[in-house]
Amino acid sequence: MANQEKLYNVSMRFAVVSKHPAVLRSNTESFVKTMGSIGFRLKDFHFFNKHTFNPLNLGTQGIKYMMDSASISEIFPCSFTPVPSGNQKPLAVNAITGKALYFKPFSGNSYNIAITGETGSGKSYFTKRLLTKMSSAKIYIIDPLSEYNSDVIVDLSLGEYIDFSIETPEMFSTVAGALEKITGIPGKKITGTLMKLGEKSGAIKFSKVISELDTLYCRDVAISGNVWHMPLTTPVKLHGESAVFRFDHKNESLRDAFFSLVFTQIISIVEMENKEKVVVIDESHLFLRNSKDAEIIDMLARNSRHFKTSLITVTQNIEDYYMNSYSESVLMNSINYFIFRQHGKIKDRLFLGYEIDPTALAGGNSSDYSECFYATGTLIRKLKIYGNSEK
Repeated sequence: MANQEKLYNVSMRFAVVSKHPAVLRSNTESFVKTMGSIGFRLKDFHFFNKHTFNPLNLGTQGIKYMMDSASISEIFPCSFTPVPSGNQKPLAVNAITGKALYFKPFSGNSYNIAITGETGSGKSYFTKRLLTKMSSAKIYIIDPLSEYNSDVIVDLSLGEYIDFSIETPEMFSTVAGALEKITGIPGKKITGTLMKLGEKSGAIKFSKVISELDTLYCRDVAISGNVWHMPLTTPVKLHGESAVFRFDHKNESLRDAFFSLVFTQIISIVEMENKEKVVVIDESHLFLRNSKDAEIIDMLARNSRHFKTSLITVTQNIEDYYMNSYSESVLMNSINYFIFRQHGKIKDRLFLGYEIDPTALAGGNSSDYSECFYATGTLIRKLKIYGNSEK
């Protein structure tokens, strides 16, 4: 099995004991709820009125059930996961067992991560903490609300951009559509410029496209007779281990255009980089609602493993992934799900067959810790994330 898990044929027998009938019934109800939260459904429950009781004397044999080691470790106070060497701190702790969670994002059938939660739920703090556990990878963050810092910050609203190669028909189309919205230059003129440049060299540098459009259509002496505005003026070189991309998020049309341009640039980068990469899309609901934006996000989600890339989408609510077929595919092509506090129960049809209630999860400035449901594969756990990583 994956991650060196083993299968065990197990049966279990539980006993809840109390001297007072009312306390016994209350404890029994709590026990049933707790077991249900980790996946058990208790069919039979017998009450005994005895002064001395030994569950080993019941003489009944439990029904054997095949379980993997990871599932068993969620029940018993034992762990099958080796503690990493060095001073690595856990990402979180299991809220039920208290066991530490050491997260390995670049393992399994998918490296992608979905994080959802309302404002103040603790999801942003958790995402930043998660990135510290992935610091050996190259990190690229789309940051429409300016919440992240980095070695390099590229703010397209200030005219900054990075250079990249435009190589495929899909990239040609995306770049042409984005530049039309950003500059106002008619799409036919942009497409014509791209085709002429492509005839000369095949792949085209984005900086060359900017320069050519600026010369033809955006100067006082432009030969077109009309003068448009070229807001992209300053190329920025990437260096270091991370980069943050920012742009105006208030104008919906411009926001979508900037996103298409930035994401095309990021895809070009991750395809060429040989080491592990992380791409974070903060406030993903702003882009998943647009089917064209969602389509290019889905393209990376489906192929991210081939590029050694972990795609992290951060959004407000699980329903944000069900706005169109592409956004749903982004969720289905993720393997790690962290669900923080959000309004309303999550129906099983929306969350991999699970029905969970995240409305009462702790989190926010008034709490020392935040809580989330973490699901991967067939396992779902409740986690605590402390503000102080030493806890």
